[in-house]
Amino acid sequence: MKSGIRKSIIDAFYLMLDKKVSMQQIRNLKGKIKTALKQKNKNYFKEIKAILVVLDKEIKSKQSLTTISIDEGTKQRLKSILYPKKQSKKKALGGFEVPGTIEQQQSENQKTKIVKSTNIRNKVFNIIKFTGDFKPVIGNPSNPFVFMIYGSPGSGKSSFSLMLSKYLSKHHNFSVLYWATEEGISYTIQEKLERFNAYDDNLYIADEKPNNFSNYDVFVIDSITHANITFEEIQYIEKTNPKLSIIFVLHATKDGKYRGFTTWEHWADTVLRAEKGTIYTQKNRFGANGEMKIY
Repeated sequence: MKSGIRKSIIDAFYLMLDKKVSMQQIRNLKGKIKTALKQKNKNYFKEIKAILVVLDKEIKSKQSLTTISIDEGTKQRLKSILYPKKQSKKKALGGFEVPGTIEQQQSENQKTKIVKSTNIRNKVFNIIKFTGDFKPVIGNPSNPFVFMIYGSPGSGKSSFSLMLSKYLSKHHNFSVLYWATEEGISYTIQEKLERFNAYDDNLYIADEKPNNFSNYDVFVIDSITHANITFEEIQYIEKTNPKLSIIFVLHATKDGKYRGFTTWEHWADTVLRAEKGTIYTQKNRFGANGEMKIY
């Protein structure tokens, strides 16, 4: 097991700290830890074991929602693993830590992406101009983007995600990785590819989550609900692949709401709802607010 996987576990745990998390999220992370500990690699072994002890304690509490807290020393140790390089600083008046020189201050500002508003005027962003039926529901997003699609069984959410994958691969020459968590490499996925004429050399189908996304422009997860993957894991993929766009599918509850925490919706640039073969724009940072008929 590569140390990067164990580091992603530490990152997922760190993002859980001092926040309300579900017992399912805790159990999912524990399962990944147990798999990681079976490997011979000893990188971050002690830290992973310590995290496991904390998770076991929370599981024994049998609370549906809980807040994980650890001592400050352990928290700082985990933070130093995730963010090892720190700018040397010295104390200023009042005890605040600030860079010792103007050059250090400029360096810190560059790291946190602080720029003059006038510099943004001439900055060129990578805008994807959608056309046809997709434009009313998506508009012209900037790349990379995050799309969320949700709906009940048979509503058209998977069909739309595959149609969108084909559109991006064929019309925008994006390399798209479609993770079919529910169907895998099967007859049913073949039937959908046939039905929507979605075969394309830039569209790849996976039955398991890959560890390397460097060859892809877009990662589609159909579905998050079935993949049993946490929000923290998806955030880690985004953080370690800053040029990767992500499209994910969620199942809907009986009352029509998506399954999962509101963090999914807040994170997404665009939220699309599938209902009886039609896609409706529920949220869109790029302005579009329409609908698209699938069948």
